[in-house]
Amino acid sequence: MRERLKAVGTPRVAALALFAIFLALYLALGARLFVASSALDLFYGDGPRVVHDMTSLSGPHFRLRPHPLFIGLTAPLGSFLAGFIGVPWMAAVMLTAAAAASCVGLLFALLVFSPINT
Repeated sequence: MRERLKAVGTPRVAALALFAIFLALYLALGARLFVASSALDLFYGDGPRVVHDMTSLSGPHFRLRPHPLFIGLTAPLGSFLAGFIGVPWMAAVMLTAAAAASCVGLLFALLVFSPINT
């Protein structure tokens, strides 16, 4: 597979294409699931609290004790996006979609550049 990817084009372009595809997919699905109130009930989620934790630098952060990295990694960029866009829940969806799409792109790049021949 590695030889075929190198023959077709650089693996970086393929990883970026996967990132773009999954970013669009996760943005569309995330916005739909967050807006639908039944989706929050389905997953027993606490959406407003998580959105506040992701998009606000002030106030009580209830996830700080169990997940300190969650607040440290998402709050600075999330608060910037929320201030720029003006809609905190959409900023949280965009941040989550970008993180998930980055994981897909990085996993693809790791598998392509892996020294293990499969």
